[in-house]
This record gives sequence, C-alpha cells and structure tokens, in this order.
Amino acid sequence: MRQKKGYTVFELVVYITLLALMLAVTSASALSVYRIFGVMRIERQITLEGDIAIETMIRDIRSATSTNVAESVFASNPGTLKIGSGVRFSLAGTTLQRNGVATQDLTAKARVTNLLFYRAVASSVNSEIITIRMTLEAGNGFFERSRNFFGSAVPRGSY
Repeated sequence: MRQKKGYTVFELVVYITLLALMLAVTSASALSVYRIFGVMRIERQITLEGDIAIETMIRDIRSATSTNVAESVFASNPGTLKIGSGVRFSLAGTTLQRNGVATQDLTAKARVTNLLFYRAVASSVNSEIITIRMTLEAGNGFFERSRNFFGSAVPRGSY
C-alpha cells in the first residue's frame, strides 16, 4: 500500500481561504490605525495652535490699558482687535497674525475660518470685557477637522 504525499484540493482551498481572511483582517486593522493616527495628528495640531493663539490674545488683552474692537458679523470680513500697547490681532488670509514690533503668525498650519471679537462695556463701573470667538480648521478630505475656541479677558486699564 502506498501513502499519499501532499495536500488535497479541498485542503488547499481551506488554507487559502484562511490566509485570505487573516490578510483582510490585518489590512483592515492597519488601515484603521492609520486613519486614527491621522485624525489624532490633525486634532493635536488644531488644539495646540488654537490654545497658543487664544492664550496669547488673552495675555495681551489683560496687560492692555485700552482696546479698540472693529467688530464684524461676517466670517468673510473678520474682526480686528487693537490694544493700547500697539499690538493688533487680525487675519492675513486664513492665518491669525499678531502685529506689534514684529509680525508673528499665531496659526501657521491651521486655517482660521472665523474670528470675532466682542466688546462689552459696563459704563456704571467703567469696565469692559473682550470676548474672542475663533474657529480653526486643518487637514483635508477624510482628515479634515474643525474646532471652536473661546476666551474672555478684562483689560488692565478697565478695572
């Protein structure tokens, strides 16, 4: 009696099917990790630039003795904030700039899609508060993300 060597066709089909399933699961997992990494990278970029921009504006507002807000209701014509120390915050395209002694880009990688400054004055106590509303966006396609940032500060010269 002779022993058979090798695999039957049925066994080969089963092995190939199992390998294909394992490859599909592995590929889907790798693609999922890639997408999550891309989204997290964009989210981190927006958060970092937004936090730095808001904190810079609030710090300068708090140290100001006076402010001048050119308010705008339309995102296509954003507000501009001028504070007493000669510093001005405004948009150059989609980049938030701080103009003072030198021009500084506060958002280099993220795009500012909305920037509004609101000024509320309490004349009875001779005080004012500046509120900032800003929307940042970064990435493109599947990885495009957007986030709103808010902040308020009372200038030093108003209390």
